[in-house]
Amino acid sequence: MNFSLTNPSKSIQPLKATDFSASRTQPMQPRALNFDDLLPVQHNATPSEHDRLVKQTEIWVSQTFFGTLLKQARESPFRSELFDGGRGGQAFGSLYDQHLADHMARGAGKKLVRSIVRKIEAKQAYAKQHREPALEPVATQNSSNPTR
Repeated sequence: MNFSLTNPSKSIQPLKATDFSASRTQPMQPRALNFDDLLPVQHNATPSEHDRLVKQTEIWVSQTFFGTLLKQARESPFRSELFDGGRGGQAFGSLYDQHLADHMARGAGKKLVRSIVRKIEAKQAYAKQHREPALEPVATQNSSNPTR
């Protein structure tokens, strides 16, 4: 390449156009749009037993722990009238507390939810293990109950 500071137009070469048609055997055809292409993808995956248990435990923790905590905070004698929210706060305060408790159970209460789910699943596995009768060997079954 020839770089010249005196006359830069002579040293700059134009870009060459790249021909992609030689590599393609058939020209590109527009694809017909189907109405189903515009709809969101539907997932038919059913949640597992573990997922359902986690969801139920989140609801349980939010209602029993965080819901009670927020209700006590709202009814506290030390609350400020400045942040009360007026008539709207009185009308919709419990709904806001419920929504906030659900989010707290998914976020801050994750450790508590996981530990409760682990305990429940362990208890179910233990009960299932002891519920199934143990198979005795055939020789011991025949010796304890003679058929003569």
